Amino acid sequence: LEKFEEFIEIQSKVGYETMTPTNYTLEQHLVTDNSPFVNKAIKESKVRELTRGLIVGIERGENRILSPDSNTILLRGDLLWLVGDRFLIRSL
Repeated sequence: LEKFEEFIEIQSKVGYETMTPTNYTLEQHLVTDNSPFVNKAIKESKVRELTRGLIVGIERGENRILSPDSNTILLRGDLLWLVGDRFLIRSL
């Protein structure tokens, strides 16, 4: 949460006028075969830019990956936990 708070502070300083705490939420996103994220590293997926947020966790089968590294490859069937702009996450 501290990292995300720092992220919000930085983003608000670079001019995201729609950025308010009420726009931010924790949401799920399932990576499917048609997902633009499948088989990409988090940093290559552009999730951060697309959602103005962060992947804070991944559920992969029976495993949970908390605070995944930016080099983590996103796989089909991964359930992503994202903190970011609710409208942008839901538009994925």
